[in-house]
Amino acid sequence: MVPRESKKGFYNSLSWHALLISLSGGLLLPSDNQASAEDLSVGNDKKYPLEEIIVTAARTGASNLQETAIAITALTSDLLKQAAISNLRDVGAIVPGLQVTSNTDFAQIYLRGVGSNNIFAGTEASVGLHQDGVYIARPSAMLGEFLDVERIEVLRGPQGTLYGRNSAGGTLNIISRRPNTEEVTAEARAGYGNYNLFTAAGYINGPISNGKLAGALSVLYLKHDGYRKNLVKSGNDIDSKDSFSVRGQILWDVSSNLSVLFRADFAHERGATYGYHTFVEPVPAPALIANANAGYFDRVTLNFPHRRERDNFGGSLQLEWQISDDWFLTSLAAYRDNYYLAQVDSDATELDLLRVFLVENQNQFSEEITVSGGFRGFDLLFGAYYFTEEIDADGTQLGLVSLGIARTPGPLVKTEAIAVFANIQYPFSERLSGEFGIRYSHDKKEFDKVDGLSILNRDGTIGVQVTNLTFPRQSRIDSVVTPKFGLNYKYSEDIFLYAVATRGFKGGGFNFTAAAMGSFKPEFIWAYEIGVKASLLDNTFILNTSAFSYDYRNLQVQAFIMPGTVDITNAASASIHGIEIETRYAVNQAFELSGQVSYLSASYDDYPGATVSGGGEINASGNWLNSAPKWSGNVGLNYQKEVGTGLLYSRLSVSWTSRIFFTADNNFVDAQASYALVDMSISYRWAEAKYEIGLWGRNILDKQYVTSTASFPAARAGRAGDPATIGLQFAIHY
Repeated sequence: MVPRESKKGFYNSLSWHALLISLSGGLLLPSDNQASAEDLSVGNDKKYPLEEIIVTAARTGASNLQETAIAITALTSDLLKQAAISNLRDVGAIVPGLQVTSNTDFAQIYLRGVGSNNIFAGTEASVGLHQDGVYIARPSAMLGEFLDVERIEVLRGPQGTLYGRNSAGGTLNIISRRPNTEEVTAEARAGYGNYNLFTAAGYINGPISNGKLAGALSVLYLKHDGYRKNLVKSGNDIDSKDSFSVRGQILWDVSSNLSVLFRADFAHERGATYGYHTFVEPVPAPALIANANAGYFDRVTLNFPHRRERDNFGGSLQLEWQISDDWFLTSLAAYRDNYYLAQVDSDATELDLLRVFLVENQNQFSEEITVSGGFRGFDLLFGAYYFTEEIDADGTQLGLVSLGIARTPGPLVKTEAIAVFANIQYPFSERLSGEFGIRYSHDKKEFDKVDGLSILNRDGTIGVQVTNLTFPRQSRIDSVVTPKFGLNYKYSEDIFLYAVATRGFKGGGFNFTAAAMGSFKPEFIWAYEIGVKASLLDNTFILNTSAFSYDYRNLQVQAFIMPGTVDITNAASASIHGIEIETRYAVNQAFELSGQVSYLSASYDDYPGATVSGGGEINASGNWLNSAPKWSGNVGLNYQKEVGTGLLYSRLSVSWTSRIFFTADNNFVDAQASYALVDMSISYRWAEAKYEIGLWGRNILDKQYVTSTASFPAARAGRAGDPATIGLQFAIHY
């Protein structure tokens, strides 16, 4: 069966002629039509229209980004390679309005000020992540290395009427390269950089037999030394990584209207984890070494060695059935299993005060069935979704070494979710269409917990278990209806307008630790947005603008009370207003300029009982939301030139972010002042595009900044962004 995207020119549009980057700055890579001297002349009047960008975010087949009524940023595989973007944290640095940080290796994602720092068992993310249509439930499974990615789509706003698992703040879609039934393609890529970075990756993709069976195999190995030097001999350097990933795919075109796609992947990662270990204020005595190094981002003072273990595997079976000329049915069944362990010196000093072992075993199963098509002018999508998950955190240990005791919370969380959703579009005229969507979600969570108390041995290991405090099983059910209303208007062939109102929902949950026992309520959001997508000057200049307003209720906010204890409460209400502008301009065939800017006004409307460090409370009403910078953006310059028998490509981009607060009390210690990051890359591809060599650099000015903070170490400490990294890579294409 020919994939639905192919019938609309999807794969043709993603050939080597395609745009390397869509909205955040890219490079035009023509493989056949090389630029002439006249073409490369800045002063010539010849027009070079930007190629259209095709996305599948609307779930009804491929569509032109400029005619899709969703605020989307799309990143292609070539950009990810050029910019050495290897995981989700790197993506957050180049997409304005998207903040990606982590607590140890648990992802914390914010989009347009909507997000969550809730990471432990009993909670879920506000911004969803999907890998080839499969929802990735746990934050501990979100920061693995990308593997043969075709593109990434960043969708802003609630998406419950289009996607199986509901997301209140937006959805990030990671889309792999499908098996190709027509020809064999392959690539091998290797690179070396500072911090002894070594990468090796490759894929092979093509037909297996008779045009009916095709396969793809992708592998990736990445290793680098620690970014943070440890000054204490009994510890180790941290923020290192050693990972291996593999994915296999088999596509079987059973007939002209039925195909089956099987995917399986495995990722294995080791290293020394990095959490809140960079002090942003002086440390009290007797931690003399830590105090002397407060404010240094390249060093830590840890007496206890860190380590990380993460194993993630899963598989999916996708059936695509073209029922008739107008109707399609898709079934996607998937199973995933995630194991994570981290060993952390959580006091962040040379003193042996607090050791933490984080353990999480998680598995999930999901099934999504969608039917889409047209009937009497209507474009229809109907879907049903089932999701079940089990999280076992037994083995987690909070060792208060200074007191000679340890707590061993062992929560077991079970989730079962059922949803049905529909999205309907109807053309009132040739230019005006209306959209209506609705979703019913039924989420059930069960929470079992045994909180133990043990006596530690002299070496800090568990000795005698004193007691186990068993808490009664808790459960909660959230059943919610969330609608969507929209209008789309095609003003001309070049200008598309849309307006949408959507209600989003994120289920309630349970606090991980005993001191903050109890459940918290679901959060809700009404999102209102208007947008204009314009392709001007013979499609050489694209200008996309959106304005939005979010009305938040029962916002879930996590606060650190004391070492090993967090409390999640519901902020009464919050409001977010913003404007986003995205542009691209093809000056000529040699130069392309791009830029994005995002403005946010994001504050708590009514939050009188906000928890702060140490367990106190303040009235945070009127304060700024966490991880919601007022201004963020980037600009990019991309250049290509024929040199000798090949083509030279280069890219320079600058991204910036205004001040960010990380806590509801908006103090200036738990914050990051405005900063800018500069990235660059330059590469040369020989004739026939078989060989390529390139140099890349990220944060080349070595800007020091933090992406989040916490108060449970000896003093307030932050997680710093990556230092300057540079590397050389070589590729062979077939």
